[in-house]
Amino acid sequence: MNKNIDKSLIKFLNKNKILTLCVSSGEELWAASCIFSFNEIDVSAIISTSHKTRHASMMTENNIVAGTIGSKLSLLKSMGIQYRGVINLLEGERYTVAKGSYLKKYPYLKNKVSDIWKISFDEIKLVSMTMGRHHRIEWLRDNHTRIN
Repeated sequence: MNKNIDKSLIKFLNKNKILTLCVSSGEELWAASCIFSFNEIDVSAIISTSHKTRHASMMTENNIVAGTIGSKLSLLKSMGIQYRGVINLLEGERYTVAKGSYLKKYPYLKNKVSDIWKISFDEIKLVSMTMGRHHRIEWLRDNHTRIN
């Protein structure tokens, strides 16, 4: 486990399954929802999406991505993450290892997995709103964690 990341971030990322992925290329923007598997060791997310999709085509041109991971529990309690990172298509042994990890979490997707991509998070902000109280944790890859 990465010792520089707050445990509540790890818990939230391990608990959730779907992220919104925002990509850009030139003046074009696009977003997609993807099922992900979180890797605590290198603070990354593994997703599966075909290289033939619109967002994958854009990611090969510009691999800087951003997005959200939300968990709205009720009107009085909600949590969510905003993130920024770099995404890369995995090949060879890195593909095999990541695919195995992804399928361990989602075995029912065995026949649906196509290309495997890795989002290396550079910045994560967890925002929690409970009973009107606002709590925020920010993590940066350069080992800074801020709690507000």
